[in-house]
Order: sequence, then C-alpha cells, then structure tokens
Amino acid sequence: MYNNFEGRETLAREVLEWRHRGVIEELTARIATVEGVDAKLKAFFDWHEEWFTSEVFTGCLFERAIGEYGLSEPELSEVAVRHKKALLTLLEGVLQGEFDASETKRLAGVILMLIDGATAHARAFRDPRTARHAWRATQALLAEARQRST
Repeated sequence: MYNNFEGRETLAREVLEWRHRGVIEELTARIATVEGVDAKLKAFFDWHEEWFTSEVFTGCLFERAIGEYGLSEPELSEVAVRHKKALLTLLEGVLQGEFDASETKRLAGVILMLIDGATAHARAFRDPRTARHAWRATQALLAEARQRST
C-alpha cells in the first residue's frame, strides 16, 4: 500500500482526510433529517452510539493521530484538529438558533467534550451506552442554559 503514497505519513493523512469527510457528511445528513435543537443533538448522539456498537469501532482515529503525532507531524495533527473544529462548527450550527453566540460556543465545547469522553470510555470499556449517558448530561446542560436565559 505504501507504494501508492510517498510514505507512511502521506498514507495516514489521506486516511484521516477520508474519515473526516465521511464523518462530517454522515453527521450533517443525520442532523438534517430532524427539526429542533434537541432532536438534532439527539441525532448526533445516536450516530455516535451506532458507531460505538459497530464492529469497526476502535475509538477515535483523530485522537490517536493527535496522541501519536502531536506537534512532530503537524500535517497529520492539523487534519485531526480541523476535524474537531468541524464538529464544533456543526454543534454551533445546531445551537445558534436558540442561544446567543457566547452560550452557543460554550455549549458546543462542553458537548464535544462529553462526546470525546464517551468515545474514549466506549473504547476502553466496550460500553456503547456511554453515548446515552453523554446525551443525558447534555440534556441537563441544555436545561440549565435555558433556565439561565429566561
């Protein structure tokens, strides 16, 4: 396989780019099928739960890339960071219809932390229910944010 690429890093970058496009496209399509902030966020978490239960689930490729390459291979870690930023943008797009810009940014960041933690937990303990637990925590977070905004 390396014969088709300039080296291991080029192959790794192409795999990361391919996975990035696929995940963002799937999540965007899933979220587009429902209306309302809660339903869209639930769709986001449902997608993750399905991924956690799939035979191909081995944790987050982007987290592993950041962990393995860090700053030593910025062309690889850049794809991983760009992926995380795209997830934040997707979440912000869902939240911005209901919350002001500051609260949208805060909520999106916390929700992404919950999903990242659920992903790590699901991988370590082979427990796909972590997506549901993260969703329930997100519901509490949203309720608290809504309470403050009234």
